[in-house]
Amino acid sequence: MLILCVIAPIEYLTKDGYHKQQTYIIAQMSLSSPIPDTHMQSYSSPLQESRFINICILLLVFCFFFWSAATAQPVNSKTAPLDKLTGKVVFQRADGIYLMQVGKHSEQHLVDYGSNPRWSPDGKQIAFIHGNKILLITTKNGKIKQLATAGKAKALCFDPDGRSVLFTDNNLLRRVDIRNGKVRTLLKDGTFYEVDIAEDGRRLAATVKTLTGFKVRIFDLKTDSHRTLSRGCSASLSPDGNRITVNGPKHRILHLFRWKDLKKAGKIHAPAGRRFDNQLWSNNSQWITSTTEGKRNDIFLHHVTSDTSYQLTTSGDCDRADLYVSKMLP
Repeated sequence: MLILCVIAPIEYLTKDGYHKQQTYIIAQMSLSSPIPDTHMQSYSSPLQESRFINICILLLVFCFFFWSAATAQPVNSKTAPLDKLTGKVVFQRADGIYLMQVGKHSEQHLVDYGSNPRWSPDGKQIAFIHGNKILLITTKNGKIKQLATAGKAKALCFDPDGRSVLFTDNNLLRRVDIRNGKVRTLLKDGTFYEVDIAEDGRRLAATVKTLTGFKVRIFDLKTDSHRTLSRGCSASLSPDGNRITVNGPKHRILHLFRWKDLKKAGKIHAPAGRRFDNQLWSNNSQWITSTTEGKRNDIFLHHVTSDTSYQLTTSGDCDRADLYVSKMLP
């Protein structure tokens, strides 16, 4: 007895954008014995055997294209509308902090150490971490100032008024005054990994590592209250504080949640054929930065409304970008 089965794994997307896989038997052909000699003689003729082989080849080709279509990622590979954007991006590499103008290919090496750089509200200074030191560099003259020292620093951001810097210190979130260096504790939770604050200085989002994994939490600094938004990472806020980012489990979709009801209000897809992480909303509601994962880590800019992206760097060793938009045409 001869049995031929064509089996195809089919990967598909659920409504939430997550991947599931099922295996289906596309076709099954069998020759069972005993078969009368006369019929066997007819079936085993060269012509019949040729037709049988051709059918098998066609089925395999069909299954290949069906599988390719089923596993294709729903990503938008169109280029983001950079012709309307004037801005600059700061990011980290293995040898320090770099600055790049949007639309230009040259990089400016600001300092040969440090990580997690963040723009000041006026785009004139950059706060960053070196070891457990919280540092500040003025881009015009390259002057560096130490603001504070943490026990375990992982992330930071500027206060909206530009007068102080928020930084994580293990399970604490602290604020340091740029002028006098005075430090005070704002929050205590799990281990803080990422932090961002809205323009109103009241709404704050953070990625926190708890006993049950990474979670994105939102905090109201005025009412001293907080809520857990979702499992995940890449917590950041739109400038007005109305939307929060959470990276999906597969790191192929960045979900956008509304602050008021914690419901999904949109999504951004990873660049075609890639995964991404460490997304951060810029000072403009239309633009988000990300880092691609895998053998090469590069910075992409994402246009929120059109869900399109643009690759900024090509060195393959970049991470933790922050975009400062100085001008955006309508």
